[in-house]
Amino acid sequence: MTAIYTLEFYALGVGANLLKILLYNCLAGVSLLISLTPGALGVREGIFFLTSDVLGISGDGIMQLALLDRGVTVLTLFFWFLALSGWKYFSDNKSE
Repeated sequence: MTAIYTLEFYALGVGANLLKILLYNCLAGVSLLISLTPGALGVREGIFFLTSDVLGISGDGIMQLALLDRGVTVLTLFFWFLALSGWKYFSDNKSE
């Protein structure tokens, strides 16, 4: 996940070092532990926004990162779904 976060930081032009990226990664994990909603929607972004000063990122920048991260997560899950569905379909039809 740290590699993905690194790419997200650089894709948005947010200045980042390894410490900021690791802290962002830890905050993402902690937000899932205290999720009050499915997928920690809103809670995760709130935690990021509250800690944006510690990360040295503006509020706008942190929200862009959170939105990009959600998009990457949705696309990753979608591609895994397609790959596994196709694999199951072809493995079921192969036995016939």
